[in-house]
Amino acid sequence: MPIVTHLPTDRALAITIDDGPTPETTPMLLSILESFGAKATFFVVGRNVKAHPELAEAIVRAGHDLSNHGYSHRSFLKLSPQEITGELSECEALLSRFRPPPSRQVIRPPYGHVDDKTLDILHAWHEGCLVVKWAISGLEWRYLSDCQTPRHVLEHCQRNMDRIDKL
Repeated sequence: MPIVTHLPTDRALAITIDDGPTPETTPMLLSILESFGAKATFFVVGRNVKAHPELAEAIVRAGHDLSNHGYSHRSFLKLSPQEITGELSECEALLSRFRPPPSRQVIRPPYGHVDDKTLDILHAWHEGCLVVKWAISGLEWRYLSDCQTPRHVLEHCQRNMDRIDKL
């Protein structure tokens, strides 16, 4: 089973957003995406969907994809096969309230942690599932303490964009 990190064309960019939905960031992200006419895939955590179902509904209503990021955001490398499939199934049960079950499951393992054993477990859970990682990450979670002002955020984003331009 392949792990996807790039689109099959160099003329497109896939925007993916992890770990929500949260009332602190999801409405803002939806507004920004709408202002640019952009669509994204939201890889959501089941417990966050359970806590904020109105945000999952808003994501789908805005035309974005809602995909599985596990129920509790625990690293799949630290879980048993039964725990991994439980995480995925519990999250998918919540997601199916807001959108039809996809013909092909799209999964982003928490923290991007995946190995051959985990891939086998994912494939056994849903044959043909697509595991999506990232090619470039803003690493914003690493810099939360550094980005104290909007100017810091802008500078951090510019450094990351410069890095992307060099690829």
